[in-house]
Amino acid sequence: MPHILIIEDDTDLAFLIKYALEPLHCTLHIANNGEDGLQQLHTYLPEIVVLDLHLPYVTGEEIVRNIRTHAELSHTKILVYSAAPLPLPYSVELIVQKPFALSAMRNAVQGFLAAKTH
Repeated sequence: MPHILIIEDDTDLAFLIKYALEPLHCTLHIANNGEDGLQQLHTYLPEIVVLDLHLPYVTGEEIVRNIRTHAELSHTKILVYSAAPLPLPYSVELIVQKPFALSAMRNAVQGFLAAKTH
């Protein structure tokens, strides 16, 4: 079963995202700050990371750099969402501007999962 890691410091939003992704039948993990997110990245080696950029302790940008520089995470797809101006200066698969529809996020993650099976 694929692993998806949601890294979001707003607990309510993290659980809303988790609820939106539950129909995809994946193992869902939540990290409520960047430091915990880094630890869970290397524990679960998720297929997909749903990432807020503005996090305490370790920023979303640092997490993206960490994913892109570790071979064991080379398969990981990154969906970033932020209220900050975009585009971002690094490589992610999808950027979603806040506010966003949870159904759109679920559809994007479902697309990542479908692409992985083909």
